[in-house]
Amino acid sequence: MKITDTLKIERHDKFNVVILQLSEGVNPKNNEPTSKWKIEGYYTSAKHALQAIISKDLLVDLDQTKTLSAYIEHIKTQNKLVLDAIEKVGVN
Repeated sequence: MKITDTLKIERHDKFNVVILQLSEGVNPKNNEPTSKWKIEGYYTSAKHALQAIISKDLLVDLDQTKTLSAYIEHIKTQNKLVLDAIEKVGVN
């Protein structure tokens, strides 16, 4: 389930789902940019993964959030993205 271009939830095995976040970097051997999906955590259900996205502020860029009002705006945007994802898959 795609949350954003850099964050998604996938089934890992029959017991777990994972939150994956796209990680950007540079290959030290050839200095070319690279990207790969990094596991942020394992959860028993999509609902728990969505809750973790909110509680860990995975959709909030804290480097660009300098004031409380800016943080609150980021939280509102984060909540909307997660609620939209819930509506798409029908998580109860």
